[in-house]
Amino acid sequence: CTPRASPTNPQSPGVGKKLAFVFDNDTRLTLVVQTLSEVGYSATSSGLEWDLAWMFDPADRVGGLKDAFHTRGWLPQQRVLHVPGMRTLCDKHFLPKLAARSARMAGVQPFSPEAFAIPSDETSFMKLIRDYRWVMKSGAHRGVSLLPETATHLPATFSGVVQRLVEPVLVDGYATDVGVYVLVAGVAPLRVYLWDDVLLRTCLKRFPTSDRQFQDLERWVVDNYQPFHQLPSVAGPAVEHLANLELWEGVMGMRGLPEFMPQVRSYVAALFGALEAELRDHPQAHAAFFDLLRLDFVVDRSGKAWLLEANMSPNLLPKNERDLAMKRRLVRETLAVVGIPRHDTRPRCHPRCTLEECSACEGCRGGGALAGEYWARGGWGLIFPRESVDVGLRSVLNWRRIQEDGPVAVCGQDIIDRAGRGEYPPWNVSLPHSEMAQDVSSTCFVAVISWTVCLLLVAAVGLRFRGKLRRA
Repeated sequence: CTPRASPTNPQSPGVGKKLAFVFDNDTRLTLVVQTLSEVGYSATSSGLEWDLAWMFDPADRVGGLKDAFHTRGWLPQQRVLHVPGMRTLCDKHFLPKLAARSARMAGVQPFSPEAFAIPSDETSFMKLIRDYRWVMKSGAHRGVSLLPETATHLPATFSGVVQRLVEPVLVDGYATDVGVYVLVAGVAPLRVYLWDDVLLRTCLKRFPTSDRQFQDLERWVVDNYQPFHQLPSVAGPAVEHLANLELWEGVMGMRGLPEFMPQVRSYVAALFGALEAELRDHPQAHAAFFDLLRLDFVVDRSGKAWLLEANMSPNLLPKNERDLAMKRRLVRETLAVVGIPRHDTRPRCHPRCTLEECSACEGCRGGGALAGEYWARGGWGLIFPRESVDVGLRSVLNWRRIQEDGPVAVCGQDIIDRAGRGEYPPWNVSLPHSEMAQDVSSTCFVAVISWTVCLLLVAAVGLRFRGKLRRA
């Protein structure tokens, strides 16, 4: 299939290069199909001349993609959902161990509740069985139950994972989990983005207060859920103008609890730092792959965020109009970062560039992949290779608009060289929308004020000392 003919794309089907996407005809992908249709894409389930493969299962499990997966025979323009090796992150047996290892490596607080694989870790678990309440997770969907408080051993037939129960912060008596969206744009180098909004899922019934009530999963396990913004103490006219993350941070802030997202940034960066080598060196690793994940967190009553699970194929079916608007933007901005439609940016890097920050933009010298991603990021914030890279790239890439050929990225080294010769902005082109121009202006203003204050303080100290000498 090809893009539909339009004034900006006069090609008709069958003419020129095909731009299409393949998927597995799952109705849960309706929003993806609609969003792609808006930019001229239609679906195909056969052939090789498509731009995007978006499906729930990894490519090695999808007919028509298996051969390309095993031979790494992807075409240069193709992007394929699901990074090889990412399934380990979404494995309920593996995730707690990965989270514990990544926290130690990054020097951050533990962010996954204690967990044990049964039967292999049963001996270690038995030493702690009376210290906490434990959730038993079997391999079956919704196979979740609470180990009775008086239990002294696990059921003989149980096989799966036991994890410490996190007592969640309650709003109007209800528990809510917070879904954080993560985009892995590529693995060579690994680039991980965190989205600027979250999915809030509130249980249908109030959190249990007894073992008997824990038998009712709708009280503490999220599947079907109610909108957080409709809870009695949250609902109001102003809510409609707030994003989910703003709403959650506001409710937690009113309770004096710490911010949620700063915790999550450090945890997600640590998590992928521990995974970097495994994803990069996977036998089927390729520039074609990207991944969209949802990490589900619960916030305890002290305000600490705990990672419960990772979802490799997050549900994109909208629950209501508010959910539709959020997920539509999520899909649109995800496609933009991975180059659907293709990036219209051409980065220009200085041949002698030695800036440390430019190492984060190494890919731009080989075709503009990272620079194009960053420019098209929308609500995605880049948190890996390092947490400060988002700020670093703003100082490295200066975007200017040239009417005839669209946005162009200019290397930070080139900016510095020209500024040193008094030629800033580069090429003497005005930069009304440039973040770099604003950053430089504000930096210069702060520097002038700082030096002025320092000089006044030195003068005051000198006069006082001179007065003392005269009196002596």
